[in-house]
Amino acid sequence: MEKQEMALEVIKRLKEEYPDADCTLDYNEAWKLLVSVRLAAQCTDARVNIVVEKLYEKYPDVDALAKAEEARKEAEENYAKAHEEAEKARQEYAASEEELNQLKEKLRKAEEELKKAKAAYEEAKKKAEEETATVIAGGNLDIRSNGEVGKEDHGLSVKVGGTVEIKAEGDVSLTSPSDLTVDNINSSNGTGDVTIRVDGNLKDVPGKAPAVKAKRADLSAADGDIGTTDNPFSVSVSEVKASADNVYLENDRDLIVDEIHGKKEDGTVQIRVDGDLTGKTADSMISGGHLEAEINGSLGTPENRMNTDVDSIKAKADDIYLNNISDKMEIRGMTAENIDIIARGDIFGQDVRSGNLVIRSNGHTGYSDNPLLIHVSGNVDIGSTYGEVHYVNSYRAEKPSEEKPGQKQNHDSGEKPERKPSSQNEKEPGLSESEHGATEISGAVKTGDSAPTEANLYLALLSMAAVILLLKEKRRKNR
Repeated sequence: MEKQEMALEVIKRLKEEYPDADCTLDYNEAWKLLVSVRLAAQCTDARVNIVVEKLYEKYPDVDALAKAEEARKEAEENYAKAHEEAEKARQEYAASEEELNQLKEKLRKAEEELKKAKAAYEEAKKKAEEETATVIAGGNLDIRSNGEVGKEDHGLSVKVGGTVEIKAEGDVSLTSPSDLTVDNINSSNGTGDVTIRVDGNLKDVPGKAPAVKAKRADLSAADGDIGTTDNPFSVSVSEVKASADNVYLENDRDLIVDEIHGKKEDGTVQIRVDGDLTGKTADSMISGGHLEAEINGSLGTPENRMNTDVDSIKAKADDIYLNNISDKMEIRGMTAENIDIIARGDIFGQDVRSGNLVIRSNGHTGYSDNPLLIHVSGNVDIGSTYGEVHYVNSYRAEKPSEEKPGQKQNHDSGEKPERKPSSQNEKEPGLSESEHGATEISGAVKTGDSAPTEANLYLALLSMAAVILLLKEKRRKNR
């Protein structure tokens, strides 16, 4: 088969396979299509359509384009500036990457110390079982003290069959070789510290809150849970530190987290706060298998993101600012006016609802066969350093304006080209019937597919202009 016949056969099969195929580049003259095709090698067709509109206003024909000496100088200046900004961004990223590595190392050391502490506790437990607790009560235990109850490094050892109620004018420190149920512990009328160490489960009395009233609570349950799903351990404190297989807490005011650790493999950390939730320091951490947070305020701040090391998360707050350092994080639902997440690894999941969404990940954000499902009415700014970005935005305005043929979309506002299903019955995975009724807007950006700088565009145009001049000169000589 001759080359010409082969080419015609290929064209024929393409027309049969794609009968509705059309050029996505905007043009009204052949030379403009040539320019746009060259530029499309550097970015998406949609971005080319936005950029060339201004360029064609400035250079309306081939001759004007060929004489664009002024554009060359401007391009060189823009290129130098863009290079400087890119270098600055690389340096900032390297610094943040180093900070994340240090945070990961601190967490690793903390986990090692926790293992050592558990081993030491097991040894102490055996010894404690051989001895008798300081206070043993088959029923309830009620203590009133004008000073401290126990010491932080040597808590009062109790074994109680019923509940514990303590009112002290100083700090309270308790240990127990078994499960412990707290009715109420009040330290210095809410201004002291409460430390509780139990070998088993730490619970409170259902429907009677708070179980602990203090400035700071340090809670630990070895081989057990703090609270339950249906009955979270209720506290009224300004600062908390907690460790257990599963941690279920609720607080009635703003809460500062020193650290909260659930079991890494499959532990759950559930937090309900009637106020803001923030970290005590830049190293403060919430870790576990799954985090569920219901915050009647802000979860983290732009200046002090809440550090997390979790494999999955479900969260609701006024605003959410997170820094997650796990390899993967599945979002099982997240609602806030503003959501801003930095992730060391991959992010995927569904039901992300916000006014504005920002995600910066080192890994993938969504996958080609499992995109991140979002419902965002405002700006969407999602980027990946080393991975790909795949997401579907199910939001649409109540009265969307009708787009006219050739009209440009405002990509700077976070909108993406409309994704058309292959049939009327096709639905996006993970979207409910009500959500499917909305216009679906999808985006899939691969690594390196970023908008070109203006300098690159001008340089590409100059190279094409040079080719055009050479062709004109050649035709003139052939006459």
